[in-house]
This record gives sequence, structure tokens and C-alpha cells, in this order.
Amino acid sequence: MEREKLLETFKYGYVLPEGIERMMELDTYCNENLELLCEGLQAAFRQLWKRLEEKKRLEQNIFSISLCVLRSRFLQRDGRVRIYAFNESFYLDSNALWVEWNASVLLHFLWEMENHLLSSLKDFKNVIKEGDIQEILQTEYVPWVIQYITELTRFAIRKEKIDLSPILPQTGRFCVTVGEYRGTFDEVYVEENNLENDLDLRKLLETVETKEIGVYGRNCKNLQWRGLKLKGMNGTKSNFRHMDFSGSDLSESYFIKAGFYHCNLKNTLWKDALLFDADFSDSDLSSADLSGAMAPITKPGLFSRNLLSLMGADFTNAKLEYANFSEADFSGADFRTAVLQSTVFQNTRLNGAKFSRKSLNQIELTEEQRNSIQIYD
Repeated sequence: MEREKLLETFKYGYVLPEGIERMMELDTYCNENLELLCEGLQAAFRQLWKRLEEKKRLEQNIFSISLCVLRSRFLQRDGRVRIYAFNESFYLDSNALWVEWNASVLLHFLWEMENHLLSSLKDFKNVIKEGDIQEILQTEYVPWVIQYITELTRFAIRKEKIDLSPILPQTGRFCVTVGEYRGTFDEVYVEENNLENDLDLRKLLETVETKEIGVYGRNCKNLQWRGLKLKGMNGTKSNFRHMDFSGSDLSESYFIKAGFYHCNLKNTLWKDALLFDADFSDSDLSSADLSGAMAPITKPGLFSRNLLSLMGADFTNAKLEYANFSEADFSGADFRTAVLQSTVFQNTRLNGAKFSRKSLNQIELTEEQRNSIQIYD
């Protein structure tokens, strides 16, 4: 009984404050070193392509690239992550090839945390052991690092820092996953032949309730989805390229970590939509209504790991003339190269959002909003 009380005191009085501080440090490091981290990932993927070429595997169908973290390596102070190329047999692929990417710079924050907590054991009468600390870190904090590796990989692929073209199949399904080896994983990229023409979604709309419509984790290209009622749609983790959504109602939809590239989004409705880490690069949102939408950067906390937003909404080169962001939360969003003529930010939360100095002449912000944003020349 005494051990249970001491362990609870240790977890909430020592581990939790230390953990939040270390995860905030990890978050800051990842944000400030995105390009450097992507370079390391890119180098590892290039090494994998080279191995596949040497083994004449590029002619075969690669079903999945999987970044696999082994928790046991954490105990050995080993930060290497294996990147496997699997065929359709996945983990049963007897000919799987792999390379390793050294992620020690990310796990370093946990190792420092472990060192600091070890020095606190003297306060617990030798009842709390080193193994207790390692178990807590493995079960509660290693998953945080895996989540950051997941988001870094998603970002690198989204921004084409990683070139997947050497292995993308002409037909069939392909995905990139991140997670624990033979454990849970997250798909950060999916390529499959579904919704290949404009009628696929329209037929779907005719047969099921609109709120059940979803294209979760898909890649859709060159489709005409204009003027559709897509309220409540779930397009989380999907990517849309050269699509026409003009005039469509996407209110109360879920496009968390989705990408819209070179899309026509004129006169679209996004009221109360969830757009955490959504990417609107090179898209046209002229006269779009994003009032009440939620897309803030989320910092590490007790309940935020499953909705970690590392980069914020991205409006690189997006057209936002007459777009309405009233009553929305776009804290941390990147507006630096967006066209902002007559864009409305009434009561919009913009803490840490990025703006270019010259663009501020085109919009009206309150003094409080101006004091909360980051301004770049």
C-alpha cells in the first residue's frame, strides 16, 4: 500500500512536471529544426532506395515503407529507427530490406529526463526503483517521441522533402507508416486507386448520409467536386491535388492534417471545421468562409498527444482575398506568402501566427492581435 501511494506521488509530483517540461523542449526543438530533421530523414530514404536498387527490388511491388521504433532500444540509449520496405506480406515479408535513421536527438530529451528523475529516488526510501522510472517513460513518454517522429515524417513527405517517386506503384496500394515494430502505427501517406472519377463521390452521396461521407487517408487528384453538400465530411489525413471544390459546403467537417494543393476552393464554406495542421499551399480560397474553424497549434499536454499539431495551418502562396476567418482559431498558422487583400480576421485567435510585414497593410488587425503574431520581413 505504501509503495502504491509513493508511486502515485512520484508520478504526479515528479514525473508529470518534468515530463511536460521535457516534451515542451522537444516540441520547440522540432519546430526550430524542421529542415535539419527532414534532411536526416531524406538521407535515410535515399539510402533505402539505393539498397532496393542494388537488390533489384525496385522492379517488384513495394506495399509499404514503415518507420519502426523499438521501445527496448530506449533502455539501451540507442536512438536508431529502422525504415523497412515491405511487400504485400508486410511484417511476414521474408525479403524485407531496411536502413536505419538515427533519432537519438529526439530521444535525448527522455534520457535527460531519466537522469534527472534518478536523482530524485533518494526521496522515496528506495521503494521506487530505476525500473519504475524506465517503465513509466516507456509506456507514457516514448509514445510522445513516436508521435513527433510521425509528424516529422508526414511533414517531410507533404513538403516533398522525401521523394517517393522511385517506388510509387502504377496500380494497387502503397502506404508509409510510422509506429512501433509489430505494434500500433499511423499511416502518414496512402496511395490507392479509389474515387478515381467525379461520379464516385456523387454516387456515394446518393446512397449514405452526408455526415458519414469520408475519404480518410486518401490521395485524390484532378476531380470536380464543386457545389457539393459535404457538411460533416471526414477527410482527415487525406491529400487533394488540383481539385475543384468551389462553392461546396464543408462546414463542421474534419480535415485534420489534410493537404489541399493547387485546389480551387473559391466560395467554400468551412464554418466550425477542424483543420489542425491542414495545408492549403497554392490553393485559391477567395471569398471562402472559415468562420469558427479550429486550427491552432497544440502544445504537449496530458490529453493532446492524439491531436498533436506541430506545424499549424499552412497558407503558403494561397489566395485569401475576401476570405473570412472571423471567430476562428488559427494560432500558429503561416500566412507569410498568402494573398491577404480584404481578408477578415474579426475576433480571430492568431497567437504565434506568421505574417509578412508588407501584408499587414492589406488587413485590419487589433492591437492585441498584432502583439500576438510573428512578423517577418
